[in-house]
Amino acid sequence: MKVFNSLEGILKITSSNFLKLQDDRELTNLEYHPGRLQHFFTSLADDDPRKLLWKSRIEWMQKENKNAVDLIDSYYGKIRLREFMDACDEFKLHAKEWELMWSVLYGSGAVPDSLNVSGALLAPKFPDGLEKALQTEIAITRKLAGRM
Repeated sequence: MKVFNSLEGILKITSSNFLKLQDDRELTNLEYHPGRLQHFFTSLADDDPRKLLWKSRIEWMQKENKNAVDLIDSYYGKIRLREFMDACDEFKLHAKEWELMWSVLYGSGAVPDSLNVSGALLAPKFPDGLEKALQTEIAITRKLAGRM
């Protein structure tokens, strides 16, 4: 159950940070165009509070995503529900692609043409069913352990 509690906590933290980033209209409007987003970030001074806050939130989310992937990997062989396993697989892809795309945007090189497509998300979106599947996995695990 410790793994579940940790994963629930991480998902709450990353969701909260994501919503805060999403509330920022400048960032939201640029999220779907990698080249413009990269240009915008590089145009801001290194000490610009927006740049520092966004970078801090993104790095925090990347750290929490890595922690979630580590938890999932440690529990993966014990997963009971196919639905939860599939959602975990989607989350792992999401977390790794999300980190890769933000690393590209922070890098000094230009966004590759293949990624610089207007209207495309930089990484797969957060899996819709992960939190529900986690709750179902928790319920089944508790039932099998004799605790409700």
